[in-house]
Amino acid sequence: MTRRFYIRTIPAESSSVKLVGEEFHHLVHVVRFSVGDTIQLISSIGMAQGCIQKISHDSALISIQKRMTRYQPAYCIHLLQGLPKIKKMDDIVEKGTEVGIHFFHPLLMKRSYSSLSREQLKEKTQRWNRLACAATKQCGAARVPHVYDVEPFHQYIQTINVLAGDIVAVAYEAEKETSLFHILPTKLQKDANPANIWLCVGPEGGITEEEILALSAKGFQQVTLGDTILRTETAGFFMAGLVRYILEFRS
Repeated sequence: MTRRFYIRTIPAESSSVKLVGEEFHHLVHVVRFSVGDTIQLISSIGMAQGCIQKISHDSALISIQKRMTRYQPAYCIHLLQGLPKIKKMDDIVEKGTEVGIHFFHPLLMKRSYSSLSREQLKEKTQRWNRLACAATKQCGAARVPHVYDVEPFHQYIQTINVLAGDIVAVAYEAEKETSLFHILPTKLQKDANPANIWLCVGPEGGITEEEILALSAKGFQQVTLGDTILRTETAGFFMAGLVRYILEFRS
């Protein structure tokens, strides 16, 4: 299997790119590739196959042999995740990347617990983006997801831009009847190709009634995830997996 390396962008007009930083270190000092070896490059919007043309002390010049296209759905999945314990967020990003979540929005909700400062949370966000990149390389996804900075829920919900054709759902324990299998087919009858799917999951303590009201005002529909109560680190990618199954295997 050809090794994959992350690069911020793969310019359409360029015949070569430079690999620097951690990816360069991994290329030269970990897997010990050399001039002439073939690698794959991935970015947030595309892939390419390249050959190592030159290695210097801090970068590698990669000549692009061909640009590659892989199946990418026409929609984007956004996960609004009530900030859980930090280790659990690590798992959410890794597993969520594997099941096809494109954007992670960690939110400080009423029942979130975090003793970290704003600067510490920014450092965690950088780590989560590195985890998303590593998970993308491992699972073979066509694009690298993005993890946004942690925001207070009440600020974020005021600025969220939900379009008329988007699918919006929040997992809520009090909801016992409506599921994703109810709202997606109904929505798809009106909008065959939704641009965005917005999924919201609360932190360990769940979502408060006040937060549910704020989400409802933005059009979020409450859905049940079944008879059992899923952990916060499970619920998001469970929902994303169901969405992908419904959208990609519908007749």
